[in-house]
Amino acid sequence: CVCVHTNVLYLLRCYSFPDKFRIRVSQVLVLPPFQLQGHATRLVEAIHSEVRTDSSVFDLLVEDPSEEFIRLRDFLDCRDALQLSCFQRESIKQDFTKEMQEECRNKLKLHPKQSRRVHEILRLKSTNLVNRQ
Repeated sequence: CVCVHTNVLYLLRCYSFPDKFRIRVSQVLVLPPFQLQGHATRLVEAIHSEVRTDSSVFDLLVEDPSEEFIRLRDFLDCRDALQLSCFQRESIKQDFTKEMQEECRNKLKLHPKQSRRVHEILRLKSTNLVNRQ
């Protein structure tokens, strides 16, 4: 039996007053021979599925992410946000609201900065770039 470790991930559980925790992704490493095979995507999806169902988790943060990790996180967060009622086609054309922020925090465990980033990405995606109005 051969066991090959393809990736490494460090999570930190930080106390958030009064009774919650913040999960911090500290480091993610996928070894070069195993990159571009979807391992990081599956790893982040596994983290999301655990964290988002834990009522004691306040939000999920990433410490100093690489450009590649930012792209991956943005893609997955945008994909997941499209399932929320506040990010439907007509709502996304409006300005970012407190309700959007709260729904992202409660259902996706996104930090407010990441929620706003997701909103801006999806808003740009829904913008007709040909129409100047």
